[in-house]
Amino acid sequence: MSTVVVPRAGYDLLYVTTQRVRTTGTEAFDFENLGLSVAVFVVPVGQTPQLIEQRDIGPDRTGREHPTWGAATTLTGRGDDRWLYVFGTANPGTDKAWGYSLRVARVRPDDFLDQDRWRYWDGSDWSREEDDATEMIPAKDGVSQTLSVFTQGDRWYALSKRNDLLGSDITVWSADSPTGPWSSGTAVEKIPKGGTGQVRYMPLAHPSLFPQAGSVVASYSTNDTNSERVAEDPLRYRPHFVRVTLPR
Repeated sequence: MSTVVVPRAGYDLLYVTTQRVRTTGTEAFDFENLGLSVAVFVVPVGQTPQLIEQRDIGPDRTGREHPTWGAATTLTGRGDDRWLYVFGTANPGTDKAWGYSLRVARVRPDDFLDQDRWRYWDGSDWSREEDDATEMIPAKDGVSQTLSVFTQGDRWYALSKRNDLLGSDITVWSADSPTGPWSSGTAVEKIPKGGTGQVRYMPLAHPSLFPQAGSVVASYSTNDTNSERVAEDPLRYRPHFVRVTLPR
């Protein structure tokens, strides 16, 4: 879902947030997510990344109404005063909303794998209880299940696709801090429609790729609901990159 780099003397620690997945049938989309798992890589300067740990975080839980923690991660600060912000998305059911709501927790980078050390924003303070995590962006007209949250200057941005698979625009929400209040979102790029069976999904921001003030490089993925068509033409399953202007 997301990656975050924690620099150390002579090497980096790379955390990759993923989802534990269970198969529910034989078709391409017959699966369900169960919860967060974090892969940790050590990356010595100029050398090959090495996987040193894979840690499951939290119990198995089916259903999209539970926050998908690790949907985005953002590291801020310096030295001993660094915080890792871990964002979670949840959907109350497609009969109520197609988008996902956004919540946030924070933890010191060294304690990322210990969920007991996480603190959840409850709207006014940081709580020990996950159930206290408040919606900062509602699910109605909300973000996708996986998104990007990043900073540029003194401003925070969340880049995603409003209303997930039903949406058609790369959208950017903004705030003065990771806890909001967040804007209602501005459409910054329309995603072209695909042919029959093609889907466009999961816009992500890449702030370190050709950085320019006031804009960001973003990608979105394309796929096909028919895996046989993908096997015949692998280019139907690929990322596309665009530069988008950030709202002021």
